[in-house]
Amino acid sequence: MRVLVTSLFILLALFVVPSLPDKAHAALRTTVGEDIKLELKGSANIRGEASRMRERARTTRNNMFRLYNVLVLNGRASTERHTFTAQIRPYMATQWDPASNHYSTMKIDELYWEWRMLDDITVTAGRKQIVNGVALGYNPTDFLSHDKQVTGSNLTDTERRQERLGDNLFGVSKFFETSALQAYALFPNSFTTNEHVRALAMFAHRLQSLQSDYTLSAHWDDRLQLGINVAATLSHSLTGYLELALAQDRGRKIVDTGKTDMRNFSGMYPGDGTALPPGVVLDRRVTYKWEKNSKAYELDNYDGVVGLKYTSEDLGISINVEYWRSNTAYSEREVDNILDLAYQGRISASEAEQLFYANNNTKRDKLFFRISEIPIIDDVLSLDQTFIYGLNDSSLFLRTSVNWDISDSSTALLNINHFTGDRRSEFGMVPQEWQVYTSYKYHF
Repeated sequence: MRVLVTSLFILLALFVVPSLPDKAHAALRTTVGEDIKLELKGSANIRGEASRMRERARTTRNNMFRLYNVLVLNGRASTERHTFTAQIRPYMATQWDPASNHYSTMKIDELYWEWRMLDDITVTAGRKQIVNGVALGYNPTDFLSHDKQVTGSNLTDTERRQERLGDNLFGVSKFFETSALQAYALFPNSFTTNEHVRALAMFAHRLQSLQSDYTLSAHWDDRLQLGINVAATLSHSLTGYLELALAQDRGRKIVDTGKTDMRNFSGMYPGDGTALPPGVVLDRRVTYKWEKNSKAYELDNYDGVVGLKYTSEDLGISINVEYWRSNTAYSEREVDNILDLAYQGRISASEAEQLFYANNNTKRDKLFFRISEIPIIDDVLSLDQTFIYGLNDSSLFLRTSVNWDISDSSTALLNINHFTGDRRSEFGMVPQEWQVYTSYKYHF
């Protein structure tokens, strides 16, 4: 069966998809009756990935290969006042490391109804993707997707925002001439878990006289998170932007740092402090401490991005420079504690990896630099170069991307990634040292 699935992948990649008709994002549109409009569009994406593992990460594998196919289908039915939207994402993958395994799933990313109750008021109910943020490499104010952002992911910027689960919600939007106000209640997938109802509010406004936009947001999930995004046109070719998120606490699992000798006593506790043994004090490494379920805090937990984008019309390139600062990420001591626990076998390597990469726990001070759309062959081949440098741990992520615009409806991508740094640094901890990624996408 695995051989059959792999063979179908190869046949699809080599023969079926390239033979599809070349139509520029030709969505299927039709009208039923007098006022029901139907639209269907999507993309088929075949991806391959080969990784060279670090020597210390090798057990029975020196290399790892993965071949997977992602189909994104978007459907919409609309009338004058009502709109029904759905996005489903079938996913199939085969991996060799060195044994082969196959898995598949289907995600329902969006399934929601919108009612334009008045010309300037809209009601929304169902599962919908809410995307927030103005920065390119990291979005701290995108509160609903913190666990969906992965540094070094091979997804493009568009795919990173599109290929993720939406949230179950009910909300109301009010639109003004140059602004919009949105308020949502967010519901868990299952009330049998520890999840609970959350709330999100956003206000966006355009300052036309200053050629700038700003968005204010607030998210409540056992703790209050506040966000502000600002984007301003500084000149004909230069844009500046800022993202800043504030929170009552870090909202993440932490290692007991109240004990100086981790070899004698250690443990993992949830960030709300409810599972602490009596008398244990956890140093949050910021401006306050939790002690026996009582809390005294200052609003000093922040994540921020400040950046500039330069666009050259003559050269046809774009340059993004960003500085990332997180006052909520793990301190160096906390990173060492987690690694010590993993080396001692008190927590598994996968648990340590989840702690490091969930919610960008190891981002403290970083520089992000990208040159985009460097022309190789006009309107056909272009090159992107991305650098992410950790100012705290001197680790480095490098990516070279080659983009091939095959036609108006099909594109190909080649990424070559390199992760380097000390074994206790963010990118030095990544099991892969080198990675080659390729994809072919057909839009319909």
